[in-house]
Amino acid sequence: MNYSNNELITEMKEAFSFFDQDGDGQLTIKEFETAAKSMTQCPHYIMDRVKAENKMTIDFSDFLRLIKEKTSKEDNSDKFLEACEVLDIDRKGVIAINDFVSLLKKFEENIKDEEIAELINENNKAEINYVEYKDFIKNIQNWCYDSQCDG
Repeated sequence: MNYSNNELITEMKEAFSFFDQDGDGQLTIKEFETAAKSMTQCPHYIMDRVKAENKMTIDFSDFLRLIKEKTSKEDNSDKFLEACEVLDIDRKGVIAINDFVSLLKKFEENIKDEEIAELINENNKAEINYVEYKDFIKNIQNWCYDSQCDG
């Protein structure tokens, strides 16, 4: 979402009002789940956040925070690709594994070293010291989506 802050808030208010079926200024968990399904790629992840916070209803400030948090994570994949391309000096579609791991840890803060090793072992058959980052990114997005959306 490339919006100014005011445009984003206006759009989120419209969405909140749309999903607030009874107009009480609060979304029930069911209403919020419907909103999350239509507004994010991974509604299970965002619903887990709501459950962890023990919320029974969601007001607009919570709605805005949760949706912005999730959509900003989804938008990070483009920034991650751009960061890989900067490190790809020769424009061959590869970067050093160490650089790739550093970027991955920066962009996926909760990823564990064991998970990184598993991803590299599963997806990096061709090169020992380099990563073909575009294909790897697709696999990582699928892995992150699957790991956040299981349940």
